[in-house]
Order: sequence, then C-alpha cells, then structure tokens
Amino acid sequence: MKRYDVVIVGGGLVGATLACALLEAPLSVALLEAVPFEVDAPPSFDDRGLALSPATQRVLSGIGVWPGLAAAATPVRAIHVSERGRFGAVRICAEDYGLEALAHVSLARDLGAGLMQRLKPQANCELHCPARVVGVRHDRDAMVVTAQRGEDRYTIETRLLIVADGAQSPSRSLLNIGARERDYGQTAIVANLRTGRPHDNVAYERFTPDGPAAVLPQRTGLCGLVYVLPTAAATAAASLPDRAFLAQVQERFGRRLGELSGLGGRSLYPLRLVVADRIAGARYMVVGNAAHAVHPNGAQGFNLGVRDAAVAAECIIDAARAGLDVGADAVTGSYAERCRPDHQRTIRFTDGLTRLFYNDWWPHAVARQAAMLAVELIPPLKRRLVAHGSGLRGAPSRLLQGRPL
Repeated sequence: MKRYDVVIVGGGLVGATLACALLEAPLSVALLEAVPFEVDAPPSFDDRGLALSPATQRVLSGIGVWPGLAAAATPVRAIHVSERGRFGAVRICAEDYGLEALAHVSLARDLGAGLMQRLKPQANCELHCPARVVGVRHDRDAMVVTAQRGEDRYTIETRLLIVADGAQSPSRSLLNIGARERDYGQTAIVANLRTGRPHDNVAYERFTPDGPAAVLPQRTGLCGLVYVLPTAAATAAASLPDRAFLAQVQERFGRRLGELSGLGGRSLYPLRLVVADRIAGARYMVVGNAAHAVHPNGAQGFNLGVRDAAVAAECIIDAARAGLDVGADAVTGSYAERCRPDHQRTIRFTDGLTRLFYNDWWPHAVARQAAMLAVELIPPLKRRLVAHGSGLRGAPSRLLQGRPL
C-alpha cells in the first residue's frame, strides 16, 4: 500500500491550488479527481468568468501560477452596484484606493490550465485521475483511502486527508461530517455575451427582486453574465431562444452597456448555502465548497476557497519543516481556528445580501436603499466594503500577505 504525506480529494480549482502550494514543501502529495483530465479541459474548468480578488491574485502569484495567467485576465477598475426600480447606487473605483484593480476576471478554464501546467511536471505530486474515493477509515497514524478506477479498487495511506470535492462532497459524507444546508430556491445562469458599448473595465451588479444580474468585463471584448432567477424561472429562461433570453436580461439589467448580443452557451448552477459541521478533525481538513458553498452575491465563494487553501498550505508546511506530523490534531485544529472568522464573516455577508435584497417588504426596501446611500456617501463605510471584497482583511496566511510560504 503506497503512503503519502497528504492526499487531496478533488482536483477542481481549490484542490489544485492547494496542491500547487505544497509543491515546494518536503512532502509527498497525491491529488485524486473523479473526472478524467483532458489535455485542454480539466474537470470543472469551464468558460465561467471568475472575479479573482486581490487576495486570490496574491496566492496565485505566490504559487507561481499568476505570471502565466495575468495576460489573459481582465482588470476590474470599477464596480457599479444598483437596484432595479430604485434610486441610489454604489460606485467603487480602484484608483480612489491606490489600487491597480479591484479584482481580475479570468475564465475558469484558463486558471485551470495554469494550475495543471504547474502541477504536471512535479515529482512530489502524483495525479490519480480518474479515481473516485469510495472509502475512508482511520488506521493508527494514518487515514486509509479506498479509490476506484474503472472496475479496479486500490488503497493508499496518508498522514493527512484534504477534502476538496465540492458542496455535495462524497468524502465529507464518508467521514460522517454533516452539513447545514438551505436551498435559496434560485439558480444562476452563466454565459458569455457581447455588449453594444465598451465595458471600460467596469463590473456591474444589478439587484432585482428575483435575483442579481452581474456582468463581468473580459479581455476578449465579451462580458461574462451571471443571471440569477428563481429555479423554475431559470429553467424556463435557459430554454428560451437566444433573442428572447437576451431581451429578458436586457429588461432586468438595463442599457448601461448598450444592446446585448452574441450569447454563448448557457450553464445552470442551483444555489444553496452549505456549511459543514466540522472543517477539521483527526487527520483531515475540509476546504472550498466542501466546507462552505455560498451565494454568488459579491463573488466571494471561490475566493474564500482559495483563502482556505492558503491557510491549509501554511499549516501543513510549517508542521513539516518543524518535523511534526502534518495530520496531528494541533495542525488540523490550527487550520480550523484560523479559517473560522473568515468563514463566518463571508457567510454573514453573502447570506445577509440575499435576505436584504430579495424581499420587497417595504421595511427591507427602505433599509437597503439607506444602506446603499450610506456606503456611497460615507467614505469609511465604502473603504470597509473594499477591504472585505479584497479578501485581505485579517490576512490569516503568509501568501495572503504577499510573503512566500
């Protein structure tokens, strides 16, 4: 039975980010992914536009991925937030805070390709793909993982198991970790489209009673659309002809970017809040969507997962350098303690926006208009919002501080 120091279950963006962060450490690492890695299309690396926060950019720089990604990423120099049918808006400009950009937009497939290019030549990280985890058990000083590849099953041992296989994580279930879930009753439709006017590196988020419509700038001359509707309405909208679908989006979003056209393929993502009961324990850590799946309000979900990976990598590497057992309770407990405030803060923020904006009861309508006006007119409030969106608030790891691991 082969033994590793760290086994990461889930080769999506967060799992691959953590694997890259561990490459320089004196550790043997295995990355297990159930879906085959194709040459140019790793699993879950699709055409979604991801808004990468400054914290995520720092992490990607620290693990050697950002230099190859920067040319294809689009800087967001301003953000415009408004509510359909209401007065008031929040406008945030990067230059007002001495920033080059508030975020960068990257296609998920570009980021995925960069992560895989960094991983594949490395001798201390083995890729098990396709390999599906079907069993997990404790055995003295290790976790024993049973994986299945086709009809064949095999076992490997690890001192530390990283659970990174998504919101409906099979590995989390195998570890008997429950999760608090709430269905938002909404589904996000994600697509690319063309706009009649240049985006000028501005990202837009327009709230409506049904859900937000966000438009993200891209270097290709396209924009990324994240269009949230009640699930039944989203299913119906996704099946509309392109012209009818664009007309519906146009009616909700407005004409700030002129006529919408050139619609690409549409993908649907049901939205629910998922919060794992535990994110660490005896020889395991839970990261990314397996630990917390949040509403896409404010584009926080993926960025929170990257911060998990940064903290986990630091805890693991520090233990390895000190000659400690990387799966010891002190190591996994440190990860949980350092991540907990960030998780709680981000979940409160995203869930709070959902509760505030998708309720037309008049006290809520008054409250959110007052809140938007306050943020727009009171500089310290806007500064605090920018700090929250950057992902650097608290900076619980060296990578987030721009320092090497």
